[in-house]
Amino acid sequence: MIENVKQKAKQILKDYLNEKGAILYSSIETLKGGNVYILGLNPAGVENKENLNEIIDNLHERKENAYLDENWSSKTRTYKIGMHPIQKGLKSIANSLKENIEDICASNIIFIATKRSNELNFWKLASMCWPLHEEILKIVQPKVVIVFGIDENGSAYSFLKNKFKPKKIISYASHHGAWECYSFKTDNYTIIAVPHLSCYSVYKYPDVLEWINHRYMEAVA
Repeated sequence: MIENVKQKAKQILKDYLNEKGAILYSSIETLKGGNVYILGLNPAGVENKENLNEIIDNLHERKENAYLDENWSSKTRTYKIGMHPIQKGLKSIANSLKENIEDICASNIIFIATKRSNELNFWKLASMCWPLHEEILKIVQPKVVIVFGIDENGSAYSFLKNKFKPKKIISYASHHGAWECYSFKTDNYTIIAVPHLSCYSVYKYPDVLEWINHRYMEAVA
């Protein structure tokens, strides 16, 4: 199972193996059946990251969870381990689902790291990476895929919406400007999208968390 993922990763990312990046943001223990799969945009930053070739070779040994175990402090802001806004946001979403974040398989729609998201050739790279997500999804078989970031031109949400072309999209006010949360169904799972958690404090809005929980409960019922 893990070897199939590693083999597929080497094949798909053959032209990027010397680039920095990540395959999983959760531990390898999450590569099993579960209700939820989490997708962000791409690994942020390039400092202290291994290249993808090393990441893939050592994937079976991955014990860390990026949302719990990594310090995401920057040159301008300091955070305790696991307390970056994205980390806090995803933990609050997991709690609203009565799921443990450490048990949820998590990744990014694009596996290649960049300092800034606008450096990505988004549609090319997301399309290239998607077959590896399909391999992971075969293993996890989630009922729900949680994505954060709703940019129509470059986010996991926009990629999945473009790919599955849902007939109906449900929206819910995020309480942050004009941003909204979205949900739609595919043949296999329900997509739930929230604004990017680097700048959207979902944990401040109990009704949004309740809406996410409602969409989740409908999917797993």
